[in-house]
Amino acid sequence: MEARQEKILNILSNQGITSVLTLSQTLGVTRETIRKDLRSLENGGKVKRIHGAATLRDGAANMPFSLRETLAEDEKRQVAHIASAYIQKEDTIIIEGSTTTYFLCEDLMAEKTLAESLTVITNSIRVAQLFQMGEKCRALYLLGGYVDREEGCTRGKFGVDMLDSFKAGKAFISAAAIGEDFSVTAFKEEDMLFQRKAILCAEKTFVLANKSKLFHSALFNVCNLNDIYAFVSNAVLAPSLMEILRAKQVEFIQA
Repeated sequence: MEARQEKILNILSNQGITSVLTLSQTLGVTRETIRKDLRSLENGGKVKRIHGAATLRDGAANMPFSLRETLAEDEKRQVAHIASAYIQKEDTIIIEGSTTTYFLCEDLMAEKTLAESLTVITNSIRVAQLFQMGEKCRALYLLGGYVDREEGCTRGKFGVDMLDSFKAGKAFISAAAIGEDFSVTAFKEEDMLFQRKAILCAEKTFVLANKSKLFHSALFNVCNLNDIYAFVSNAVLAPSLMEILRAKQVEFIQA
Protein backbone atom coordinates (compact mmCIF):
# COMPACT_ATOMS: atom_id res chain seq x y z
CA MET A 1 0.00 0.00 0.00
CA GLU A 2 1.33 3.43 -0.93
CA ALA A 3 2.11 5.96 1.79
CA ARG A 4 -0.54 8.32 0.39
CA GLN A 5 -3.21 5.65 0.69
CA GLU A 6 -2.24 5.10 4.33
CA LYS A 7 -2.67 8.84 4.86
CA ILE A 8 -6.14 8.64 3.28
CA LEU A 9 -7.11 5.86 5.70
CA ASN A 10 -5.80 7.92 8.60
CA ILE A 11 -7.88 10.93 7.53
CA LEU A 12 -11.02 8.80 7.15
CA SER A 13 -10.43 7.25 10.57
CA ASN A 14 -10.29 10.70 12.15
CA GLN A 15 -12.98 12.50 10.16
CA GLY A 16 -15.40 9.81 9.03
CA ILE A 17 -16.96 10.65 5.63
CA THR A 18 -14.54 12.92 3.74
CA SER A 19 -14.93 14.48 0.31
CA VAL A 20 -12.60 13.84 -2.60
CA LEU A 21 -11.97 17.59 -2.75
CA THR A 22 -10.90 17.73 0.90
CA LEU A 23 -8.59 14.74 0.46
CA SER A 24 -7.12 16.34 -2.65
CA GLN A 25 -6.46 19.65 -0.89
CA THR A 26 -5.12 17.99 2.26
CA LEU A 27 -2.69 15.72 0.41
CA GLY A 28 -1.76 18.17 -2.33
CA VAL A 29 -2.67 15.96 -5.28
CA THR A 30 -5.32 16.06 -7.98
CA ARG A 31 -8.84 14.79 -7.45
CA GLU A 32 -8.24 12.16 -10.14
CA THR A 33 -5.28 10.83 -8.15
CA ILE A 34 -7.49 10.61 -5.05
CA ARG A 35 -10.19 8.80 -7.05
CA LYS A 36 -7.64 6.24 -8.24
CA ASP A 37 -6.46 5.72 -4.67
CA LEU A 38 -10.02 5.31 -3.44
CA ARG A 39 -10.80 2.78 -6.18
CA SER A 40 -7.76 0.77 -5.13
CA LEU A 41 -8.71 0.96 -1.45
CA GLU A 42 -12.31 0.03 -2.26
CA ASN A 43 -11.15 -3.00 -4.25
CA GLY A 44 -9.10 -4.01 -1.22
CA GLY A 45 -12.16 -3.79 1.02
CA LYS A 46 -10.80 -0.86 3.03
CA VAL A 47 -13.14 1.98 2.05
CA LYS A 48 -16.61 2.61 0.73
CA ARG A 49 -17.00 5.30 -1.91
CA ILE A 50 -20.00 7.60 -1.69
CA HIS A 51 -20.97 10.33 -4.19
CA GLY A 52 -17.84 12.51 -4.27
CA ALA A 53 -16.61 11.22 -0.92
CA ALA A 54 -15.46 8.12 0.96
CA THR A 55 -15.61 6.50 4.36
CA LEU A 56 -14.00 3.50 6.01
CA ARG A 57 -15.80 0.23 5.33
CA ASP A 58 -17.10 -1.07 8.67
CA GLY A 59 -14.90 1.42 10.47
CA ALA A 60 -11.53 -0.24 10.98
CA ALA A 61 -12.99 -3.72 11.39
CA ASN A 62 -11.34 -5.26 8.34
CA MET A 63 -7.91 -3.68 8.81
CA PRO A 64 -5.03 -5.65 10.30
CA PHE A 65 -3.52 -4.59 13.62
CA SER A 66 -0.34 -3.32 11.94
CA LEU A 67 -2.35 -0.86 9.84
CA ARG A 68 -4.84 0.18 12.56
CA GLU A 69 -1.87 0.90 14.80
CA THR A 70 -0.93 3.84 12.56
CA LEU A 71 -4.47 5.21 12.15
CA ALA A 72 -5.11 8.17 14.46
CA GLU A 73 -2.03 7.02 16.36
CA ASP A 74 -1.45 10.30 18.19
CA GLU A 75 -5.05 10.39 19.39
CA LYS A 76 -4.95 6.77 20.54
CA ARG A 77 -1.72 7.37 22.42
CA GLN A 78 -3.25 10.44 24.04
CA VAL A 79 -6.27 8.41 25.21
CA ALA A 80 -4.04 5.56 26.37
CA HIS A 81 -1.77 7.89 28.32
CA ILE A 82 -4.66 9.42 30.25
CA ALA A 83 -6.16 5.98 30.94
CA SER A 84 -2.85 4.66 32.28
CA ALA A 85 -3.00 7.22 35.09
CA TYR A 86 -5.97 5.29 36.55
CA ILE A 87 -3.87 2.18 37.14
CA GLN A 88 -2.30 2.01 40.60
CA LYS A 89 0.33 -0.20 42.17
CA GLU A 90 -0.74 -3.81 42.78
CA ASP A 91 -3.83 -3.51 40.60
CA THR A 92 -5.22 -6.57 38.86
CA ILE A 93 -6.22 -5.50 35.37
CA ILE A 94 -7.90 -7.08 32.35
CA ILE A 95 -6.44 -5.77 29.10
CA GLU A 96 -8.27 -6.49 25.86
CA GLY A 97 -6.15 -6.89 22.75
CA SER A 98 -6.44 -3.67 20.72
CA THR A 99 -4.20 -0.92 19.39
CA THR A 100 -5.22 1.63 22.04
CA THR A 101 -4.80 -0.77 24.96
CA TYR A 102 -1.40 -1.79 23.56
CA PHE A 103 -0.35 1.86 23.70
CA LEU A 104 -1.67 1.95 27.29
CA CYS A 105 0.63 -0.95 28.18
CA GLU A 106 3.57 0.81 26.55
CA ASP A 107 2.91 3.69 28.94
CA LEU A 108 2.84 1.26 31.88
CA MET A 109 6.19 -0.18 30.84
CA ALA A 110 7.70 3.28 31.20
CA GLU A 111 6.82 3.11 34.91
CA LYS A 112 9.00 0.17 35.95
CA THR A 113 7.96 0.01 39.61
CA LEU A 114 4.28 0.25 38.74
CA ALA A 115 4.48 -2.36 35.98
CA GLU A 116 6.30 -4.84 38.20
CA SER A 117 3.49 -4.63 40.79
CA LEU A 118 0.65 -5.42 38.39
CA THR A 119 -1.27 -8.62 37.74
CA VAL A 120 -2.21 -8.58 34.06
CA ILE A 121 -4.92 -10.72 32.45
CA THR A 122 -5.05 -10.46 28.68
CA ASN A 123 -5.94 -12.13 25.41
CA SER A 124 -3.20 -10.17 23.64
CA ILE A 125 0.00 -11.96 22.70
CA ARG A 126 1.48 -8.56 21.87
CA VAL A 127 0.77 -7.33 25.40
CA ALA A 128 2.23 -10.54 26.86
CA GLN A 129 5.39 -9.98 24.81
CA LEU A 130 5.52 -6.36 25.94
CA PHE A 131 5.58 -7.55 29.55
CA GLN A 132 8.23 -10.09 28.47
CA MET A 133 5.92 -13.02 29.18
CA GLY A 134 5.51 -11.98 32.82
CA GLU A 135 9.06 -10.96 33.65
CA LYS A 136 8.11 -7.27 33.73
CA CYS A 137 4.95 -7.56 35.87
CA ARG A 138 3.96 -9.28 39.08
CA ALA A 139 1.96 -11.97 37.26
CA LEU A 140 0.74 -12.44 33.71
CA TYR A 141 -2.22 -14.58 32.64
CA LEU A 142 -2.53 -15.13 28.90
CA LEU A 143 -6.00 -16.37 28.07
CA GLY A 144 -6.37 -19.38 25.78
CA GLY A 145 -8.20 -19.96 22.53
CA TYR A 146 -7.20 -20.06 18.91
CA VAL A 147 -4.48 -17.66 17.80
CA ASP A 148 -5.44 -14.85 15.47
CA ARG A 149 -2.00 -14.28 13.94
CA GLU A 150 -2.93 -11.04 12.21
CA GLU A 151 -4.28 -9.49 15.40
CA GLY A 152 -1.71 -11.06 17.70
CA CYS A 153 -4.34 -12.26 20.17
CA THR A 154 -6.30 -15.33 21.23
CA ARG A 155 -9.98 -15.62 20.43
CA GLY A 156 -12.94 -17.87 21.05
CA LYS A 157 -14.96 -19.52 23.79
CA PHE A 158 -12.01 -21.01 25.70
CA GLY A 159 -10.54 -17.63 26.53
CA VAL A 160 -13.89 -16.09 27.40
CA ASP A 161 -14.67 -19.01 29.72
CA MET A 162 -11.25 -18.67 31.39
CA LEU A 163 -12.16 -15.13 32.43
CA ASP A 164 -14.76 -16.60 34.79
CA SER A 165 -11.88 -17.72 37.02
CA PHE A 166 -10.72 -14.16 37.65
CA LYS A 167 -11.88 -11.13 39.61
CA ALA A 168 -10.09 -8.00 38.49
CA GLY A 169 -10.17 -4.51 39.88
CA LYS A 170 -10.28 -2.86 36.48
CA ALA A 171 -10.89 -3.80 32.85
CA PHE A 172 -9.70 -1.72 29.91
CA ILE A 173 -11.53 -2.33 26.66
CA SER A 174 -11.49 -0.49 23.36
CA ALA A 175 -14.78 0.43 21.71
CA ALA A 176 -15.28 -0.18 18.00
CA ALA A 177 -18.15 2.31 18.13
CA ILE A 178 -20.14 4.25 20.72
CA GLY A 179 -23.72 5.22 19.90
CA GLU A 180 -25.57 8.44 20.62
CA ASP A 181 -27.02 6.76 23.70
CA PHE A 182 -23.45 5.78 24.72
CA SER A 183 -24.07 2.11 24.03
CA VAL A 184 -20.82 0.29 23.25
CA THR A 185 -20.87 -1.90 20.14
CA ALA A 186 -18.41 -4.23 18.38
CA PHE A 187 -17.86 -5.23 14.77
CA LYS A 188 -17.04 -8.86 15.61
CA GLU A 189 -18.98 -11.35 17.69
CA GLU A 190 -15.79 -12.58 19.38
CA ASP A 191 -14.93 -9.06 20.54
CA MET A 192 -18.45 -8.59 21.89
CA LEU A 193 -18.28 -11.83 23.90
CA PHE A 194 -14.86 -11.02 25.34
CA GLN A 195 -15.82 -7.49 26.30
CA ARG A 196 -19.07 -8.58 27.95
CA LYS A 197 -17.22 -11.12 30.07
CA ALA A 198 -14.44 -8.67 30.95
CA ILE A 199 -17.06 -6.23 32.23
CA LEU A 200 -18.61 -8.93 34.42
CA CYS A 201 -15.23 -9.95 35.85
CA ALA A 202 -14.03 -6.45 36.77
CA GLU A 203 -15.15 -4.05 39.47
CA LYS A 204 -14.65 -1.07 37.17
CA THR A 205 -14.63 -0.96 33.36
CA PHE A 206 -12.89 1.79 31.41
CA VAL A 207 -13.92 2.16 27.76
CA LEU A 208 -11.23 3.73 25.60
CA ALA A 209 -12.17 5.48 22.35
CA ASN A 210 -10.72 8.25 20.24
CA LYS A 211 -13.22 10.78 18.92
CA SER A 212 -13.76 9.03 15.57
CA LYS A 213 -15.45 6.13 17.41
CA LEU A 214 -18.22 8.27 18.90
CA PHE A 215 -21.79 8.42 17.66
CA HIS A 216 -21.53 5.41 15.38
CA SER A 217 -22.88 1.89 15.77
CA ALA A 218 -21.43 -1.51 14.94
CA LEU A 219 -23.33 -4.78 14.62
CA PHE A 220 -22.97 -6.36 18.06
CA ASN A 221 -24.20 -4.73 21.26
CA VAL A 222 -21.68 -4.99 24.10
CA CYS A 223 -23.15 -2.95 26.93
CA ASN A 224 -24.89 0.24 27.96
CA LEU A 225 -24.11 2.97 30.47
CA ASN A 226 -25.14 0.85 33.46
CA ASP A 227 -22.09 -1.38 32.92
CA ILE A 228 -19.42 1.30 32.55
CA TYR A 229 -17.34 3.10 35.15
CA ALA A 230 -15.69 5.58 32.80
CA PHE A 231 -15.20 6.59 29.18
CA VAL A 232 -11.76 7.85 28.20
CA SER A 233 -11.75 9.88 25.00
CA ASN A 234 -10.31 12.94 23.31
CA ALA A 235 -13.80 13.91 22.15
CA VAL A 236 -15.41 17.14 23.37
CA LEU A 237 -18.96 16.49 24.56
CA ALA A 238 -21.84 18.94 24.58
CA PRO A 239 -23.19 19.87 28.05
CA SER A 240 -26.38 17.87 27.37
CA LEU A 241 -24.34 14.71 26.76
CA MET A 242 -22.26 15.29 29.87
CA GLU A 243 -25.49 15.55 31.82
CA ILE A 244 -26.58 12.11 30.56
CA LEU A 245 -23.33 10.62 31.85
CA ARG A 246 -23.61 12.39 35.19
CA ALA A 247 -27.15 11.11 35.63
CA LYS A 248 -25.84 7.56 35.21
CA GLN A 249 -22.81 8.27 37.42
CA VAL A 250 -20.43 7.48 34.58
CA GLU A 251 -17.19 9.44 34.55
CA PHE A 252 -16.03 11.05 31.33
CA ILE A 253 -12.24 11.39 31.31
CA GLN A 254 -11.08 13.95 28.81
CA ALA A 255 -7.85 13.05 27.02
